[in-house]
Amino acid sequence: MEKGYCILPPIDVLPAQETTVGAKKGTAFLRQDNKKVILSTVLNSPLTSRRQICASTGLSFSTVRTIVNELKSEGYLIEPAIIDSHRGRKPTLLDINASALSVIGIDLNELVGAAFDLKSSPCSSFYHLPDREKIELADVATLVQTIIKNMPREAPQPAAIGISVPGRINVQTGDVTLSTNLSWNNVPLGTFINNAVGLPVAIESNLVCLVLGEACLGQANGVNDFIYLHCGFRGIGSGIVANGRIIRGWKNTANEIRHLQIYPDGLECECGRRGCLGTYACGEAILRRAQTDIKNAHLVAPPLNSLHDVAEAAIQGHTASINALRSASLAIGRYLSNLTLALGPELIIVGGSSMVAGDILIPVIRDTFVELCTQKSDFLPKIVNVYDSETKSAAGAARIASHRLLLNSC
Repeated sequence: MEKGYCILPPIDVLPAQETTVGAKKGTAFLRQDNKKVILSTVLNSPLTSRRQICASTGLSFSTVRTIVNELKSEGYLIEPAIIDSHRGRKPTLLDINASALSVIGIDLNELVGAAFDLKSSPCSSFYHLPDREKIELADVATLVQTIIKNMPREAPQPAAIGISVPGRINVQTGDVTLSTNLSWNNVPLGTFINNAVGLPVAIESNLVCLVLGEACLGQANGVNDFIYLHCGFRGIGSGIVANGRIIRGWKNTANEIRHLQIYPDGLECECGRRGCLGTYACGEAILRRAQTDIKNAHLVAPPLNSLHDVAEAAIQGHTASINALRSASLAIGRYLSNLTLALGPELIIVGGSSMVAGDILIPVIRDTFVELCTQKSDFLPKIVNVYDSETKSAAGAARIASHRLLLNSC
């Protein structure tokens, strides 16, 4: 496999194309495209048969059989099971060979990383970046080198690196154009790590990594149109998947919703306007509002030092915590209702650290959402909440890197 790529670029799999007799000049390129399509199909739909690949791609059985045999000989596909069929020959199922190679996944929001196999399962221990005020590029390189140095003997050495970044990134160059959390501005992260370690690098936004995790391994598996709303402690963002593709927007600026105005005459925001979604809905805003209400009203309440404390106080009936959580739920419900009317998703997933209070937030979000939507109830998407573990985005980054590496090698 070639490893000459410094920054692994985004891959949009081309439609499957059959070669035609006499089209010798383009045969090699068409074959590469078909190989990408078949490999991508198995990556995204494990345990599938050759016939199913034909049905989903439009390729002939002979083309699929030839390319599958090639991918098996290269070690990327295996046949782990046989379908029990009552008629004819029993077809075998194809799956990705998880141990064919490993990929490092780093999350610069949770400051954690590990090596993962091709099914996004960890194949090394997790290691953390230093807990300091500002993370430097050298710290990230040291983390990658630590993971490589301590790889288990039985695991293959990493072939690529995926890095999840909280902020705005340039997927083509691997630069972090802006990350408030990291205090980074126009930082050449991908190039620096590639030069330091010598492995190809994929840089993605934290939100895209989480969305991909839900699409491939979570609640949205098999769903082509869904919204993922991430309510973190320090911020809020949404990922939109339409017709099976993540909407990035021009210059990757889509889904930055912290300063989306929900209430024109609402609370003052740090940006200078009023009623921004982040002023109500992120975990930090919920905690701050509950603390402020207790102080201003001289209420007797338990100490509130975390969002978990707010959730526990609300369960015990403390007014300030209940009001802060309800305020966040109403704002989120208004945002999701507007987005649903515009896009018509099948599913809405609400995740992030704020979901520690999900049992209180989600019912009010649903009620507000239903009240404000003008569509009939049978056209409304299902709303579910998930609690994102600290390793979820790192696994998503590794998955992105492995897919790009494999598809670029075809």
